[in-house]
Amino acid sequence: MEKQGSKNNGNSQIKDVLPPGDKSTPPYAQVDEFSKEYVSHWRLLIVIVMSIFLAEVAAMILIYELPSLPYIYVTFIDAGVMTALIFPILYFLSFQPLIRHLDSRRRAETELRKAHDEMELRIQDRTEELRIANSELEEEITERRQAEAALKVSEEKYRKLVQYAPAAIYEMNLEGTKFLSVNDVMCDILKYSREELLQTKPSDLLDEESRSLFKERISRKVAGERMDESVIYRVRRKDGTWIYTDINVGEIDSVDEKSSRVVVIGHDVTERKRLEQAIKDSEERYRNIVRLAPAAIYEIDFYARKLLSINDTGCQWLGYSREELLALDPMSLTDEEGRLRFEERIRQKLAGEMIDQTWEIKIYTRDGREITLALNVGEFAYKDGAPVSVLVVAHNITERKHMEEEIRRAARDLQAANEELTRFNKSMVGRELRMIELKKEVNELCECLSQSPRYSPGFDSDEL
Repeated sequence: MEKQGSKNNGNSQIKDVLPPGDKSTPPYAQVDEFSKEYVSHWRLLIVIVMSIFLAEVAAMILIYELPSLPYIYVTFIDAGVMTALIFPILYFLSFQPLIRHLDSRRRAETELRKAHDEMELRIQDRTEELRIANSELEEEITERRQAEAALKVSEEKYRKLVQYAPAAIYEMNLEGTKFLSVNDVMCDILKYSREELLQTKPSDLLDEESRSLFKERISRKVAGERMDESVIYRVRRKDGTWIYTDINVGEIDSVDEKSSRVVVIGHDVTERKRLEQAIKDSEERYRNIVRLAPAAIYEIDFYARKLLSINDTGCQWLGYSREELLALDPMSLTDEEGRLRFEERIRQKLAGEMIDQTWEIKIYTRDGREITLALNVGEFAYKDGAPVSVLVVAHNITERKHMEEEIRRAARDLQAANEELTRFNKSMVGRELRMIELKKEVNELCECLSQSPRYSPGFDSDEL
């Protein structure tokens, strides 16, 4: 086989060396023509031999007609006749074509050597081209090997990425009857071994609603519909507990002519769902607290000068419905002093200045009553990096202000009464002191008149 291949390669190389489109007969083709001519000469030689045979027959007939001669004479006559008849024929029909054949052969050999030399040159050129082609082929083979090695490394990285990615990655047939492959994360999430999962029907792991939804999405995917969004399904673990998984269906690949497979990526979002539910419950509790809080809680856009939200308590205090308040300018509910104070405090808070957290403002209700609110301005809400609104908590201190006014009025009355009592006490104490002095004077006069004292010596202390 190798020798035959080498021979074929040699012939192909010779054919490649010949210039394309050369219609001239190559030297080795001329040699073949000489060989054909040589064969034809052999045919002529056979004819000549037959002619000699016939000439011999004619000579024998001639000798037979002559009178009896000695054997030696007969032989000479026969030879002479044969020589006279056959030699010209041999020369013209045999030797002369042979000489021409030899001359043509020499010319053919000369041409063949010349063609051989030209072929050698062409073979050298062709060899150089083949060497360059072989070098390029070796480079291509080297690059291909490097690409195959890089592909193998990439496939190994992909396998490790799939195997250890923080997501459940698996392949399944479009019918959803079996898993084709699963990674370790999926086994850890569902608490199954790989062998158990490969023997489990994928749709059996979903609840009824999730199973119907998954089949619908697979059908839409097969129909060529693009679905980038992921869907959350309920999946049953081996221990019977249910978890939530965020599943994204990938592209559909053909395994063979009869079946296809789809790659599915899933994330365990059970904790996220729990937190979302907790946030939802917390927001509901917050809404209830805000709605039922014994304080007016509202959010105000201080640039557009409108309320963004307000709770039920604020609506009840002001006597307006929520829709009416959201359509009003909140600055129209206070006086000029209140507007200026509110704008000044907003300016100070935007500038980062330290201000009192609570301050009072007068508000007019729908029926014209004046109420006093203690406002506590919270943190700003931002949009595109700029503050746009602020949350305010207001307490109705109207009754407290009335009580404080009553207390201040009572305090003023009490103070006046105390002052009057003090003046009365001072007048009473002065009178008693004057009485004591008069009693002392009476005792002294009695003593001068040699009479006994009218008042006892300790009367002053008793009086006091």
